[in-house]
Amino acid sequence: IIGGLDDVNRSIKPIWTVSEHSLAITDLAIRSGMYLLSSSADKTIRIWDLISHRLLSTLSSPQIIQCMVLSHTENRCFAGANDGSIFVIDLSRPLESSVLIGGEDSEQISVMKSHSDAVHCLAVSGDDSKLVSGGADGKIFVWDCGSLQVLREYKGNNASAKMTNITNGE
Repeated sequence: IIGGLDDVNRSIKPIWTVSEHSLAITDLAIRSGMYLLSSSADKTIRIWDLISHRLLSTLSSPQIIQCMVLSHTENRCFAGANDGSIFVIDLSRPLESSVLIGGEDSEQISVMKSHSDAVHCLAVSGDDSKLVSGGADGKIFVWDCGSLQVLREYKGNNASAKMTNITNGE
């Protein structure tokens, strides 16, 4: 997964390979240049230490995680699932080594749901106040990151044009 340039052959060679996921990796995110988050079709998110290459935590999900995005302050990870759920993972405190998303021991994880099908993409506004999600249902939702409530819903042909207004702060 992590590679470097080989000066002799001028090609990228892996310097570290992660093999703990049992199915395809669906997304990657790097936190503070020290941690790697990987999501997989095996219904897990794994958190790795980039310095020691150790697995720090495994989050098991009831659904396949399709995409992830970190808040700009990197204290939250938003993870979109194939059932339309968005999991909000609090990264401000260390996670237990193994956590079941939606289980009793997952007080650091919240769930948001408005999409009727898979969440394919997520973006966070520059000030971390809004999350935007796009799904296979053809809808775009704008969420308030504080209350985790939907602020706006866009669907149909005008959704892309209206998204420009969101990114411009309107």
